[in-house]
Amino acid sequence: MIIALWLFAIVGANLSIGHFGPEVSIINAFLLIGLGLTTRDHLHNRWEGKYLKVRMGLLIATGGLLSYLTQPAVGRIALASVVAFAISEVIDAIIYHRTKSINKSNAVSGFVDSVLFPTLAFGGFPVLIILGQWVAKFSGGYLWSLILKKKTWVAILAFLGIASTQAQNIQVHQNEHGQYVTAEVFVPGKIETYAFIDQYFYGADVIYGEVCLYRNIGDIAVTVQMEAGDAKFFSIPEVLLAGVRYKGLEVLARSDDQVQFTYVWFKRWGNVQFNGYVDVWGWDEWYAIAQPQIWYWLNDNIAIGGEVFADFKSEDYTPSVAVKVQF
Repeated sequence: MIIALWLFAIVGANLSIGHFGPEVSIINAFLLIGLGLTTRDHLHNRWEGKYLKVRMGLLIATGGLLSYLTQPAVGRIALASVVAFAISEVIDAIIYHRTKSINKSNAVSGFVDSVLFPTLAFGGFPVLIILGQWVAKFSGGYLWSLILKKKTWVAILAFLGIASTQAQNIQVHQNEHGQYVTAEVFVPGKIETYAFIDQYFYGADVIYGEVCLYRNIGDIAVTVQMEAGDAKFFSIPEVLLAGVRYKGLEVLARSDDQVQFTYVWFKRWGNVQFNGYVDVWGWDEWYAIAQPQIWYWLNDNIAIGGEVFADFKSEDYTPSVAVKVQF
């Protein structure tokens, strides 16, 4: 079954490009290439200690051949497709063998594939295209890993957040512990959507996300929200929230029988942006966290800045420096 899914992903990605054209490349990256990377990692687990290197070598060679035979383009583009596939799959296999982390191996191999294909096929270094493809592949791989692990609610959260197509950005942060990446989307309107996913590349390999839906009625909005995540050494509960928002202040009932107050702010003066949130929740015992961010926009697409994650109960205050790319 896993091999069949992997073959479907490889062949489907090439045939869909041939039928629908390059405008479906982001959907391809999200649904099919992410599936291919993730199912290959599952096969790695199944073949551990059973001629793993030989089987992986044959699998990648088969995928390269299929990429060539089903590639609708010719010449330089077809060669770029095969080379990018083969190199990214080998890197994915090496990273996964060492870390046993689907998210880490997908993040690295997806980035390599996103850099190699457009660079080899078209020349130059199209930064926004590379980053957009990488976000789609990593996000799709994460979604498929949740589905294969039967974490349905977390998969729904990821899909709702990633499927939005307006006001997307990706942030790469560095703090004292290591790197983490935030993918964020916002869709305005009477029915408003905000979602983000954080991936931490240190410690317990944590990935966490939230999606918030609002029905705006003037300054008041009714909201339904979900929080969920996954970690290597501990579980992150899935929490549903519902309540109202007045301007930036939200009052929410939580599915874990607690009440939550959230305040969100966004201010911009020229190229300088100051935004963030404060969450206070609990009943018998209270918790409070905040995450203020400051950014300086170099142009319409790129900002530099950072944030501070503040956990007031544990008195943990962790600053980071970051770069943000807006799509």
